[in-house]
Amino acid sequence: MYRDPTYRPQAFMAKVFALFALGEVYSSRAKDSSDGNIPGLSYFKYASSLVQVLPERADLDHVETLLLLSFYSHNLNRRHSAYSWIGSALRLSISLGLHHNLPPTVALQPLMHQHRIRLWWTIYTCDRMWGSKLGHPPTIQDTDISVDLPSSSDLDESEIRQLSDPGYIIANVQLARIVSEIISTIYRRKDPPPLIQSVQKILRDLKTWIANLPENATLSTSGGPLPRYIISLHLSFNQCVILATRPVLLHVLEISRPSIPTDPLGRTSQIPAHVNTIAEACIHAARHSNELLTEAYTEGTLATFGYFDAQYIFSSAVVLEIASILNSQNIDSTLMQSSAHQLQFMAESGNLAAIEFCGHLDAVKLACEEYRSRVAVATDTSITVNANEANQESSAVGMQFDTFTTERALAQGSMRDFLNEDVFPFDLPDVTSLVDGTSSFFYDLPMEL
Repeated sequence: MYRDPTYRPQAFMAKVFALFALGEVYSSRAKDSSDGNIPGLSYFKYASSLVQVLPERADLDHVETLLLLSFYSHNLNRRHSAYSWIGSALRLSISLGLHHNLPPTVALQPLMHQHRIRLWWTIYTCDRMWGSKLGHPPTIQDTDISVDLPSSSDLDESEIRQLSDPGYIIANVQLARIVSEIISTIYRRKDPPPLIQSVQKILRDLKTWIANLPENATLSTSGGPLPRYIISLHLSFNQCVILATRPVLLHVLEISRPSIPTDPLGRTSQIPAHVNTIAEACIHAARHSNELLTEAYTEGTLATFGYFDAQYIFSSAVVLEIASILNSQNIDSTLMQSSAHQLQFMAESGNLAAIEFCGHLDAVKLACEEYRSRVAVATDTSITVNANEANQESSAVGMQFDTFTTERALAQGSMRDFLNEDVFPFDLPDVTSLVDGTSSFFYDLPMEL
C-alpha cells in the first residue's frame, strides 16, 4: 500500500482500520474527550462498513477482518455481535478449507502455510471461548478438522520471529476444547451426565493441561512482571476451573442454608469431603485470578476497556463473596472488595462491560447480605479447616497465602484423592436445578459465564 497508493482493496483496508480500532482501544486509558466514545469506535464503524456484504470468493483478508471485528465488539459489550462475527469468520474459513491440510500438490511458502494454520486455530479458539460465555455449543466438531497444529519446524529464525509462539497457541486451543466440554457436560440442559463425574473429568483434563504447559507459558518465579499474554492465559485457565467447580460451590452454599433462622450453619459438616475439595478449588481459582488481576492493575496492564478483564474480575468476585459466607477468614471479603474496586475503576473509565457487571455484582452482594441476615454468625469448619491446611502447606515451603496458585490447589492431597476416585457413593444436583429451582437466592444470582 505504501509502494502503490492506488492499491486499496476493500478487504485489506477493512483489516487495517480494524487493527487501528484495536490498537486505540487497548492503548487508551480514558474515553475520547472529543466525542465521549469508546476509543477506536470510528475505526471500527468504518471497517465494519467495508465487510457488510462478503464476496462469493473471499480471501484471508476477509477472514482476518471478521476476527478483528469480533475482538473489538467485546469492548463494546456486544458479546452476541462478537459471537456472530467470529461465527462468520469460522464459516468463511471452512469455505476456504483452512480446517484441512493443504494437498501436497499445492506449493506454499512455509511462512504463509504456518500463517494459515495459526489463523485457523485462533478462530477455532475464539469461537469456542466466545460461545462458552453465552452457553453455546461449538460451531465445528474436532472430528471434522484435519489441519495440523502450529509448528515452527519448517521456519527459519527470521520467520519464527514474525509469528506467535506455537506452544502458546496450542495451549489456548487445548483450553478451548476443555471449555467446550464444560458447556456440553456440566452445563448441559438435556439429559446431563452425573455432575460429580463430569467435574472430575474436567479437573483431570485441567491438571494435565497445566502439567504439560510449555516452560515459557508458565507463571514466572523470577520476581519480575509477567508478560500480559501469560497473565491472560492463566486467567483463562482459572476461569475454566471456576466454571467447572462453581455449581458445586453453589450447592455447598445451598445446603448450608438453615431451614429455619435459628438453625446453626454447621450443617455443612454433612457435606462429603470430595465436595468440599471441589468447592475449595473454586475458591482458590478465584483468589489466584484476583492476584493476577491485581498485579495487572498495579503494573498498568489491566485493559481499561477490555471485556475479558472485566468478566474475569466479576467471576472471581462472585466466588469470593460466596467464600466470605462459607469461611470465617476475612481474606475473601477483603479480596472481593479489591475486585469490586477494580471493576468500579473500569466502569468509571467508561468500560461498558464493567458497568453491566457492577450492577450484577451489586445484586450478588445484596443477595448475600440477605443470606447473612438469616444466619447467625458461625464458622463452616469443613471448609475453613481445609483452607487452613492449604495455607499451612504453602507456608511450609516458604510461600505466602497469596501465591497459592490454582495449579497448587489441583495438586493437593485431597484433590488427588478425588481425581483418583473410581466410584462415588453420591451425586450432586445438576446445574439446571440450581438455575431453574425454586430458591430465590439462586434465582437472583447472575450465572454469568
